[in-house]
Amino acid sequence: MLVYRDTARMESAAHLVRALLRAVKLTVVDVSGASGVEALLRASALECTLTDLGDAYAPEARRVGVLVEALATHALAPRDAARSVAVAADQLATLTLPPCLRVTTPEGYAFYALEPRDYGRTVAGLELPEAELGVIGIRSIGTSLSAIVQAALRQRERTAERISVRPTGHPWARELSFSRAEQAWVRERHARGAGFLVVDEGPGLSGSTFLAVAEALERAGVAPSRIRLLCSHQPSVENLTAPDAALRWRRYASFVPPPAPAADGSEDLSAGAWRRLVFGSGSSRWPACWTQLERIKRRSADGCWLDKFEGFSPYHQPALARAQRLAAAGFAPAPIELANGFVRSRWLVGRPGTQADLEPGVLERLAEYCAFRVGAFAAPNAAASALREMLEVNVRECFGVELQGRVPLEVHTPMVPDARMQPHKWSRSPTGAWRKLDGHGDGDGHLLPGPTDVCWDVAGAIIEWGMNEAQQHAFLRSFERRTGEHVAPRLPSYSIAYSALRVGALSLARLGANPEEAARLERERARHVGALARMLEQQGVRVAQPVLQAT
Repeated sequence: MLVYRDTARMESAAHLVRALLRAVKLTVVDVSGASGVEALLRASALECTLTDLGDAYAPEARRVGVLVEALATHALAPRDAARSVAVAADQLATLTLPPCLRVTTPEGYAFYALEPRDYGRTVAGLELPEAELGVIGIRSIGTSLSAIVQAALRQRERTAERISVRPTGHPWARELSFSRAEQAWVRERHARGAGFLVVDEGPGLSGSTFLAVAEALERAGVAPSRIRLLCSHQPSVENLTAPDAALRWRRYASFVPPPAPAADGSEDLSAGAWRRLVFGSGSSRWPACWTQLERIKRRSADGCWLDKFEGFSPYHQPALARAQRLAAAGFAPAPIELANGFVRSRWLVGRPGTQADLEPGVLERLAEYCAFRVGAFAAPNAAASALREMLEVNVRECFGVELQGRVPLEVHTPMVPDARMQPHKWSRSPTGAWRKLDGHGDGDGHLLPGPTDVCWDVAGAIIEWGMNEAQQHAFLRSFERRTGEHVAPRLPSYSIAYSALRVGALSLARLGANPEEAARLERERARHVGALARMLEQQGVRVAQPVLQAT
């Protein structure tokens, strides 16, 4: 099933360097270290991009790497590294770069509150008998994490050098073959009795990325006892989907940073825990959640505020700007930017919407909201290619049917969608006002659809609210009156694509879920499988019973 999207984008190299220099300038005068994280993330993104370009830009990657290492040292010990940061930053003026560079968004920094300095604190407490350690970061996020780990090891007066690698292949069966230079780097350290630390976020559903690197080290002669995995969380190894994952994973010691402490008295609402407050303790009414992918969120001790992780700077900025525009238009509470990637908003007093609320006033509110996004969140570079691939793959895996382009998807009016149009994502206040929850971040995250046609949210509202024919007609008429958009011809194809993506997401979410959550996910998945089958039949695509019953 396809649900993840490629967040890579082309950016001006000159712009990337200017933004990095601005962040560095703040860093060298900030002895608290708070400003250094943004500079570290910007510099490591540039190093990662240049490393991916290969030997042609290896000297530039090394020069940026020196700055990354200085910033990592500064992040752990700000008073000791300001001078080395400034000296390394001066070398940026000598870089020879292509006009544009392909950059990606590190998921841990943008979505999952992965604090790079926590890796340094973890390494500070590890029992490491070796005097020398080789640190291998898995690109992309492993570029910065490897520098943090290296800095922490050097603080412990250990010899430590780092490289980064990029395993390839299917996401559930990654592979890695060291280049000649990487092989020589590993063997040189192995001959001196070094240990090795493999550093990345995750592991994801399969664990295969970590395993690919660890097993490449073994093939180079390193004993498993000298290979350690530094992850962002300990996996349930029995649920990893890579072949023989549990047996393979247990060959290596793995370590994770301790969970970040919540603010005094605040209540953790992550991983679906918010449902207890919104729906009550009786879980039979809870909506299904992909709990592993939910952002960290907390309610303040006084019950008045919701603090949610929206991404470290600079990754939070587009979502924060959308949240501000939604608040100004009266659709959502006003956001307040906090430290360490969190954004605060008022805890909305009210109740979640249900399909039973679908009266004319609600239909008008839905149409008003979808119409507002058309003008407010245009995305001129959106394309349909990734959604077309998702549609073909997910329908094939669900029903064994080859669509072969019989369900056309074209982007007529591109925008950043909400992508979360379920009734429970709306809140009805005691006065009857309807406000939208989570309308700013998901439509341009690391999951599909990403920026796409206006039809995506229109189709999502119709499907998730269970609109009948008369309600659909009223909703579309109101939307088209507000926007001038005639979406009816494109709507069947986007409705099919919407349900195909929901089937994929719910199928993957079920893999790591506990039995109670898995049952909720399966019920929701079955609903979308049925809707998808009906819509395909209406488009002349014959489907049999789904081949994917309970992935």
